[in-house]
This record gives sequence, C-alpha cells and structure tokens, in this order.
Amino acid sequence: MSAALTQPDIYLSVIIPGLNQGDLLAHTLENVKAHTESFDFATEVIYVDGNSSDTTADIVNDYRDRIDNFRSLFDTDLAPGPDFTGKGAGVKTGMLAARGRLRMYLDADSSTPFSEVDKLLHCLEAGYQVALGSRYIDHPQTGRGSVLAFARSFREVAELLVTGKTVSNFSREKQAWLRQFMSRGGNLAFATILGIDVADSRCGFKAYTREAAETIFSRTRIPGFGFEEETLILAKINHFKTIEIPVKWYDRSGNTNVSPLRDSCKSFAEIARVKWSQLRGRYRQPPPAVLRHPRPDNELGGQQSQES
Repeated sequence: MSAALTQPDIYLSVIIPGLNQGDLLAHTLENVKAHTESFDFATEVIYVDGNSSDTTADIVNDYRDRIDNFRSLFDTDLAPGPDFTGKGAGVKTGMLAARGRLRMYLDADSSTPFSEVDKLLHCLEAGYQVALGSRYIDHPQTGRGSVLAFARSFREVAELLVTGKTVSNFSREKQAWLRQFMSRGGNLAFATILGIDVADSRCGFKAYTREAAETIFSRTRIPGFGFEEETLILAKINHFKTIEIPVKWYDRSGNTNVSPLRDSCKSFAEIARVKWSQLRGRYRQPPPAVLRHPRPDNELGGQQSQES
C-alpha cells in the first residue's frame, strides 16, 4: 500500500519556527504534546529551524517519537532560493509543507501558551478563514478600517511617550518600554504606510484554513518579520474572512533573537519592500515558483525527511 494511502487525515497542522531557542523549544513542545493529546482529531507538528547551533537538534530528536506526526524542516527547504531565510521563511516553509485542513503557527518561546489555540480553532470552525491572536485587544474584532487603525496606533504611541504605558496592553506581562515602543510604533507605520487595520500585526500566534494558508503563503516574499504584514495584505486582497482574537501573552524578551536597533531598521526596509510590491500589484499576480532546496540530511538531527 502506498504511503499516501496510509497517511492520517490531518485536521490541524502546528508550525513552530525557531532559531537557537533549545530550552524554550523543549517547554513549548511539551505543552503542544500535552494539549494535542486532548484533541479528538489528528494533528501534526512541524518544527522549522533557522540553522540553530545550540541544543535544538537534540531536543527535536527527543520529541520525534513522543509527538504524533512530528517532523522537522529547515527554513530554506521550500523557499524561492537558498538565501531566503528567517522567521517568514520558516513559517512559509511550514505552511506549504503542512497537510492539515487548519494550520497555525506559534513562536518557539511560547509567549502565547499553545492552549490558546482553542480560541483560534473556534473562529475558523465558525466560518472565519484567518484568525489572528492579539495582545492589544480585550474582545474579538474584525477590520476597523485604516483610518481608525491609524487613530488608535497614533494614540498608543502618544500614550507611551507621555505616560510610559498604554491602556490597551492586555498582555499578562508587559514588555520593557523600548520593546513596547517598537511594537506600537511599528503598528503606526503599518497603518500609515500599508493601510493595515489590525491592533497587533506581529503577535506570533495565527491560524488559517487550508485554502487561506496556501493562497497567502505561496505569495509571501519577505523572509524576515515583515512577512506578517504581507499575510494581512494578502488576506485582504483575497477577501478572506478575518478576525482578531485576544490571547494570553507573556514576555519572553530575555530569550529572544530580536535586536531592537537592528530589527527595527530591517523592519522598515521590509515595509518599503512590501509597499513597493503592493504598488506594483505583485500580490495580485500568480505565486512565484516554490523550489526545493533540501539539504542531504534535511531532517534536523540527521534523519531523512519524510517529505519526498
């Protein structure tokens, strides 16, 4: 019997991109394992690595036989080119390699506990096609329009500058002032330049139907953090029904790969690229070819991938 006939019908794919976050990854995988065991449907977990040099490979190998349908990839495996690497590349690779009817991703540090996925799944099962976790709202909301988004983002930046805090930060643990300013300033830039109308575009906890995931991620062009804004633009262009949901969030900035200065500069460069692609109509064109660039041992830890 062929392998295709014996594969389970996957309902939910969980994608986890990561880079040198071994200790936090172990905690995240343990939480994913515990919660998926409570589901009455089949799941798969795909860890996508950005060429880690810490203990990540050992941790991945430890969980390979402990989590059903677990596999690992590198972020360049399904990318347009071998230099297309970063968080955006990792999520793109995972989403396009996934088999689930529903597909979600979360950060390797579990800033948002995996159990919050129940909220996103409920929205997708209710008819939404894109469900966005958010740190900055206290009730579900759909698009507010770019003018209202700009007004809210401007107010939040002003609050930070004047009082040192914002009234709309509902996360369980607040970030340091600089990280909050980066996040709120980024939202203001996204609303102003790109017309994005969500409260929190960069919360690393989002879910999609299969159609939405394949349509959106086959067209993303940014390998770094700017992919988040691309996905929102693509969801809007393709008229996918989208909802933003409040989720629990805890500050893990002490164990992050983010550099405030470097990544702020990089993000603004990515915004410019996204805007240029938007103006050129590239997001309305057929998706570019997705090429495989598998390494000889493209399963992290030296085992061969089951993707063949």
